[in-house]
Amino acid sequence: GERSDQCFDFDLAPDGGYILAGHTRSYGVVNWDYLLMKIDSSGNEEWVSTFGQPRGYNPAWIHDESYGVRSTPDGGYIVAGGSGDEYNYSASGHPAGRSDEWKAYLVKTNGEGKLLWEGVYPPTSVGNNAAEFVALTNDGGFIVFTDTDSESPPQPNNFGFMKIEADTITESRYIALDITIEGDGEVYPRNKYHIKNETLTLTASPEEGWEFISWSGDVNSAENSISFTPGDNFSILATFQSTVGLIETSLNSAIIYPNPLTNGLFKITFCKPVYDVLLSVYDLNGRKTGGKRACLSGTREVSMELPQGLKGIYILKVTADKNTSVLKLLVE
Repeated sequence: GERSDQCFDFDLAPDGGYILAGHTRSYGVVNWDYLLMKIDSSGNEEWVSTFGQPRGYNPAWIHDESYGVRSTPDGGYIVAGGSGDEYNYSASGHPAGRSDEWKAYLVKTNGEGKLLWEGVYPPTSVGNNAAEFVALTNDGGFIVFTDTDSESPPQPNNFGFMKIEADTITESRYIALDITIEGDGEVYPRNKYHIKNETLTLTASPEEGWEFISWSGDVNSAENSISFTPGDNFSILATFQSTVGLIETSLNSAIIYPNPLTNGLFKITFCKPVYDVLLSVYDLNGRKTGGKRACLSGTREVSMELPQGLKGIYILKVTADKNTSVLKLLVE
């Protein structure tokens, strides 16, 4: 992969090769997702699969970390690990608990790495239970070793076991869900996979200062919440637009220079020293075209260069030490 790829367990494959499991930030994933890789007996890569977001929370904040894999008698693979977040982000909506409650996450695939089923355990909210290892049982099921705090005494370093019933699913019931977001907002749920021919409801939630505009792609609608029944893989785009109007080039003591801009490089001057600055540039359709974060040492000036080829009017959102200014920038 082009970024971080970590292997935490492996097993022999039925054909004499090997199956590797861990987690990755490569292969087009947003944050850490499960990584399943098949290599032959000579060490040559044959295929790669990734899995994640079983509860549908924002993938930008979710860690799906795999720590165990075993080959199964049907020629497939069982993968186990944990799914949760380690940030200030916290979301709810799934019966298995909030995003910051870690769950054991199991993935079952066929011999080509295609998803047969996935699940989070326990299915209700009872505390943190992240899987660390998985083994097969004589009845065709699985035994999962967990890092848990849901049993008594509720200490953070307990360990436990979960028994998962025998597997009888031989054909995938899932379709791939590809959601793209344009602008600042969230869509719930954001599951990577969805059960085929079941009704799916998607809800768009704009960030502060933004509004939801429309869904487009395989479904077209201007309603924030839509329901449909997909029978095959599908893609959808959720578009959000900034509600910030065009205002004067000076507000809350932040000034852009030069303005109009001709060479892409501009400076922002503050009337008093600042320390933490976040800059975000948007076009008039609400699309983000650039950004920068700067940790200053009590200075009054920060510079930024726009991507080449931009022309027209842009909106610059400046957050300095939690105080926000919104400025108009003309690029010639």
